[in-house]
Amino acid sequence: MTVDPATDAADVEDPSPDAVSSDRETGPADSAADGDGDDSDDSDEPGIWGRIDWLAVGVLFLVSSTLVGLHVRAYTTLSPIDELQHIDYVIKAGDFEPPHVNDLVGFDAMAEAACRSVDAPGYIGPLCGLDEYDPEDFQENGVNTSAGQFPFYYTATGVVSRMIVGAGVLESQVTAARMVGALWAGAAWSVMWYVLALLRIPRRRRAVALAALIATPFTLFHAATVNADGVLMLTGAVAVLATMKFEARRLNGWLLLVAYAALYFVEPTNALVIVPCVAYLAVRVSWRSDASAIRRLLPLIAVPMVVLFRLRFAKSLQRLLFPASPRTNIPTANTDNAAPDGVVWDKVLAQIDTLFTPVNYAFVPDFLASQRTAAMQEVVNWLLIGAMFAVAIGAGVVRTVDGPSPDEGPEDDAVRSSDEAMGVDEVMVADERARWLTRIGIVALIAAGPFYTFSFAYFSNADFPSQARFALPLVVFMVVGLAAALTTRWAMAIASTVVVLASANLLWLLLTP
Repeated sequence: MTVDPATDAADVEDPSPDAVSSDRETGPADSAADGDGDDSDDSDEPGIWGRIDWLAVGVLFLVSSTLVGLHVRAYTTLSPIDELQHIDYVIKAGDFEPPHVNDLVGFDAMAEAACRSVDAPGYIGPLCGLDEYDPEDFQENGVNTSAGQFPFYYTATGVVSRMIVGAGVLESQVTAARMVGALWAGAAWSVMWYVLALLRIPRRRRAVALAALIATPFTLFHAATVNADGVLMLTGAVAVLATMKFEARRLNGWLLLVAYAALYFVEPTNALVIVPCVAYLAVRVSWRSDASAIRRLLPLIAVPMVVLFRLRFAKSLQRLLFPASPRTNIPTANTDNAAPDGVVWDKVLAQIDTLFTPVNYAFVPDFLASQRTAAMQEVVNWLLIGAMFAVAIGAGVVRTVDGPSPDEGPEDDAVRSSDEAMGVDEVMVADERARWLTRIGIVALIAAGPFYTFSFAYFSNADFPSQARFALPLVVFMVVGLAAALTTRWAMAIASTVVVLASANLLWLLLTP
């Protein structure tokens, strides 16, 4: 039996009566996915979710809350990545009064910064406990440089953190807002768990793949500090989930575009995951000769839609809803990093590895920085890269339904039984989906760094090197690649050992700051 990766069509030489065709892309359901109806039958996804998966979701939220809580306890200073500005936005948005472009940070945020200080070299702030503060004594001369961002993250985090403080659970809204990051992270890991379930990946492999990234400062730091990047892992996972649902005819094509648009307006950085998702559908759906024209072309509209948002509509909508305050003429990073020479291609190309190896380039606070941490980051980084390339080139062991995978245990019998019920062809299709997600993910991780620096220089006339945190919406591709690669006992043993060592090191440093 062979599977055509472009069409998922399986050629079975000796089909059995029990085999179930993998090609569910034809017939009356075609109209539902194109927007003419709704196919609510979920019978094509038997056995992928059960009580143990809900238990796993609970564990993921518990682990996230524990790690974020330990990080918040140990790291009381403000992050140098403009956390002061993000805190000011969260506090104001929590009162449904988001700041406007050119606004200065408010007293509450300045008071927190004065008492906590800022984890930036050479920073010396004013004394704690003053009755008033001069904004120019703080980062960015007190200008709220985050005010140009859309308010979803800030409003949600601000409202929830206010509720936490109002309930008497915590006294500081900053601490509460940081703890809300555990909810964003827990939700992100849970959606990724479901994505891996849709790919028919056994639970042990899902757990190891997620743990490999949970145990890194790359993901933990942004979950445990106040910043809009904290929601990117969740939005990236949601984008891939919506993409897979459309491919499986579980999501209307127009709703897919609405989902992509909504994700863009949550945080424009999500363009870095929307484009790869469209590329995936271009390979998996648009080339199908048996799909209707509207189904094949509809996802492709997302690319010009995002470009239009980036060039015109997003800024106009932002100015309409939140008109800018009068300019202060106070210099900020935006003016200091102006790029009078426009696009400098040497700088653009120098960003190739920044997002391709984000675990290595992540900001690590002093209390987590050590030789062991650096070594673990290096090992996890190469584990992820090696796994993704192994899956991309098809070097992994192909699953069959004749027997259990070497790493499976009794708890995976339900998944294997459902595989047997639906036939070899659909199991092969699930593997092919994982391969294409991984291939597209590799290209996205390599291209995203140069693209981001180019985008800043070309559209904003700003010289900003790409940051590892911009890869957060692409974490889901890394998780898929690693999970899909763990198909042998040796692979599971090596990955599990790395995860245990990295987790032990991280937990030790969090407990003994």
